[in-house]
Amino acid sequence: RQQIRIAKFSHDGSYILICSSADPRAKLLDSSGRVVREFKRGDMYLLDMRRTAGHVAPLTSVDWNPRDPERFISSAADSTVRVWNCENAAGQEQVLVAKTDAGKRRPVISSCAYSYDGSMIGMSQVDDGSLSLWAANSSVKRPTHQLKGAHAAGSDISFVFMPDSHGILSRGSEDSMVKLWDIRRFDKPLAEISGMYAAATESNLALSPNSRNVLVGLGRSPQGEDTNAGVVVLDTSDLRVRRRLDMPFSSDVVSVCWHPHIDQIAASSSDGSIGVFYRNESVRGGAILCAGKRAVRRQVSEITGPIITPHALPLFKDEPSIASTGAKRRRAAERTKPGVPVYGHGSGGNIGVNETQHIMKTLMKDTIRDEDPREALLRYAQVAESDPMFIAPAYGDNNKTIFQEDDDDESTEKPLKKRK
Repeated sequence: RQQIRIAKFSHDGSYILICSSADPRAKLLDSSGRVVREFKRGDMYLLDMRRTAGHVAPLTSVDWNPRDPERFISSAADSTVRVWNCENAAGQEQVLVAKTDAGKRRPVISSCAYSYDGSMIGMSQVDDGSLSLWAANSSVKRPTHQLKGAHAAGSDISFVFMPDSHGILSRGSEDSMVKLWDIRRFDKPLAEISGMYAAATESNLALSPNSRNVLVGLGRSPQGEDTNAGVVVLDTSDLRVRRRLDMPFSSDVVSVCWHPHIDQIAASSSDGSIGVFYRNESVRGGAILCAGKRAVRRQVSEITGPIITPHALPLFKDEPSIASTGAKRRRAAERTKPGVPVYGHGSGGNIGVNETQHIMKTLMKDTIRDEDPREALLRYAQVAESDPMFIAPAYGDNNKTIFQEDDDDESTEKPLKKRK
């Protein structure tokens, strides 16, 4: 089992894109959760990442194209961002390779995202804390905008594009800062705020439906300061704190989401619980559907453990998996397989072939060479006379030998004519 880092619905809600923590292959699921397509893994022995058909390191992020519902991007720890088509799982359509000055090691891409109009692809690097922007439909192998040191080196950076595609909001895990950038002046931030502690590498930012506010999930301070976990609402124009929402649990907030239609905020914590904020006068739906329901009381007589039915009908029996069936087949083949001779020194109580031959020679000696063949044959002479078999009866007394008689009138023979 692998940890799911990101799960994103397509814009029409028909597909789910899954990014797991230890798998270089992205998975495409339908709305019911069934795997539709699994994209190809690359060749890890190739040094040029542009020549591989897929990622060779674990995925870190995925994002859908806002203009083309059939395409998405994925980033991984192999220094690449790849553009995929949902209908072609055999290989990517485009590869963007990031470079770094920190030796020959491949930089780790922590996140990737499309701009609102789909014209740019952004990526962030962990090694030097840089942000870079690439043209989505260009074959140029270099970024159009790049800012090194946007956050502290070693930071897992998460970022979002503003709707005008000029503004970028970024968050670093090491420096605990949120910064506002303008790509038209990409040398320094327009505004920044500190004290935004990230609880995990998956800590993100979430824009409000009108893009005036941004959500930041907070974790506890690593310096031991007395800070409670919660959600902070920042103004996107100057990053001032507009409101702080305290969570009903004491664990760190990892990921946040602001629903674009029903105006509800969801926040997940590090202990697996989820908190939802909503307005009573907002649109009915979402968390409102289950907020007014009472918890179902379980009856005492209700069975809580697993139900075992050994004599169930074949229709209701669980079919064995392919892996278990193959394992049973291999174990049966090993039981019927004859023992393999041990060569060399013996092991496991079995004597080696060379030692076995030596022991058998000492126990069973070959004495045929020491016997006289004439004496061995004469040993059966008396038996052959008393009980003749096979050829001997043909030469017995009952058979009369007939010889050819001599002709005295040899002179009457006509001499043969000599051939000329």
